[in-house]
Amino acid sequence: MLKKNKIKIFFGLNTRNGLRGGGFNFLNYLKFKMNKKNLITTSLTNSNLVLINSHHNFLNIFFYKFFFPKKIFIHRIDGPISKYVGKNDYRDQLVEFLNFYVADATIFQSNWSFKNRNFKPTNNYKIIHNCADKRFYKFKKVKKIKNSIFLSSWSKNFNKGFKFYSYLDKTINFKKYKISFVGNSPINFKNIKVYSPKDPKKLSNLMLKHQIYITASKNDPCSNSLLEALELKLPSVVLNSGGHTEILKNRGVYFQNQKNLIPKVLIVFKRYTSFLKNFNKKEEDILKKYIDYFKFVLKKSNENELNTKKINLHTLIRAIILQLSIKLKLKNIL
Repeated sequence: MLKKNKIKIFFGLNTRNGLRGGGFNFLNYLKFKMNKKNLITTSLTNSNLVLINSHHNFLNIFFYKFFFPKKIFIHRIDGPISKYVGKNDYRDQLVEFLNFYVADATIFQSNWSFKNRNFKPTNNYKIIHNCADKRFYKFKKVKKIKNSIFLSSWSKNFNKGFKFYSYLDKTINFKKYKISFVGNSPINFKNIKVYSPKDPKKLSNLMLKHQIYITASKNDPCSNSLLEALELKLPSVVLNSGGHTEILKNRGVYFQNQKNLIPKVLIVFKRYTSFLKNFNKKEEDILKKYIDYFKFVLKKSNENELNTKKINLHTLIRAIILQLSIKLKLKNIL
């Protein structure tokens, strides 16, 4: 029997290791940190909180809620996905469906995600940013490549900034500047040095050798690659879009378009030493924010101020039909 205020979290999502995108890297780190505090259980039965993520594990989550309606389901949301893929995306529909029928509380990854959502959220919600995995992304003094720029993207989605990276590849003076790109790209660069995707340790070591970081991703709710660059004290040049403004603060500059991208890069190189001084401020403890929110939600539940949702058979069947219809549509498209 669980104590009334004892936190026991079941991760209702897959956090397997391997080369994956930034969001999953953060979830693996979050799980690791919570495990160290003995907050995780691998048994749904023995939990009182179930953490679910975006649209992932959609049908399983509905079955979890159907059989365990008294568990508190907390829904972690980024997106809207349609905003950063640049077209309507079925995954937003799954997120909305999960939030309406399953979620008892919600965590948005940024104010931008909250403001751009296309649904009414749960009454209990909190905005908590991601953070870099500090097991791997640790600043240390290394010899820097002179006038070096670092780019990265796990996704080939063109909105991840490839229009701007292509512009840099054609325009910047490569006799003076060196640019490295790590990840997956939909275009072939002629001058930018390209590396295949790397595990966090190797990626961190390579990033540390560079002086500045650029991200031109559009409508990115909470960029893990930017968080990782800032953790390694790389002053950054950032597209003024999505959740970037909530993350960068005074540790770099924003650009609006192709025309002012290179001038902003030159500003950061010119003021490089002064930007480095802005990294001394202690960063917020993301794990503490999660735990504090879990305690808040548990307290609301214990005081009967939070009534957990129940799923009837009709809703469960609707979820099954929705999942099958989306799979059928995708199959026909492919």
